[in-house]
Amino acid sequence: MRKFNSLAATFAASVVGLSIIGTVSQAQAASIVPSTEGEVKLTNLTCFTATCVAPSGYTVKSHTLSGVYGKSYLFVDKTGANTYNGVGAGNLGFSINFDANDIGTNNSNNDTWFRPVARETNGTFPEDGQFEYGIFTFTFDNILDTLKLSFLDTEKPGTSVLEVNGVAYANGNIAAGPNDNIQLLSLTNVKSFKVKLGSSTGTSKDGVLLQASVPEPTNVLGLSALGVAGVFALRKGKKASIVA
Repeated sequence: MRKFNSLAATFAASVVGLSIIGTVSQAQAASIVPSTEGEVKLTNLTCFTATCVAPSGYTVKSHTLSGVYGKSYLFVDKTGANTYNGVGAGNLGFSINFDANDIGTNNSNNDTWFRPVARETNGTFPEDGQFEYGIFTFTFDNILDTLKLSFLDTEKPGTSVLEVNGVAYANGNIAAGPNDNIQLLSLTNVKSFKVKLGSSTGTSKDGVLLQASVPEPTNVLGLSALGVAGVFALRKGKKASIVA
């Protein structure tokens, strides 16, 4: 019984160490996607809406897209319709409308996804704000041993992880698939990653949603050979790689 109690205590300590995103709800303890719908505060773009939420445990930067598009906004969204009205100079009179049935990309499950919102340089929103297209850099407070990315609705080539830890990432292209497909990619030893979501090529634009999570605490039991207490340790100075 003493040995079992010792193992349980070690496992509990590992679970506590997993809480890198301190304010995320227990139901989504492994996800970095906030559980509440709304706008994500970006480091280099003023919020479009009256209120937006700063991520906990990481920051997000938006990058200018090519052609007629500027920096994209980023939202947290799940099923159902939502309308977000613009505030502040340059945003008044504009709104973002997520319909229950999106023009291109729909999340059939009632869970939260990162949803990019493209904006043209003239201030307008393509597809009434429903064109999910953008480039973002996520930077974490601590290095993550493992980060699992899920891409929803990659119907065209173009979506890709461009950089990991500031270095170009050769294995980041996400395969195209049928409507509402989900493509997975796992990275290790991640301090930051830069990701391109969606494509503007062709007559029909393709939007993509993103989820990101760290391993569930129960995965520790299958990794006992590595030392339970050290499974979720934050390691530094190691090159990111894809997990088969």
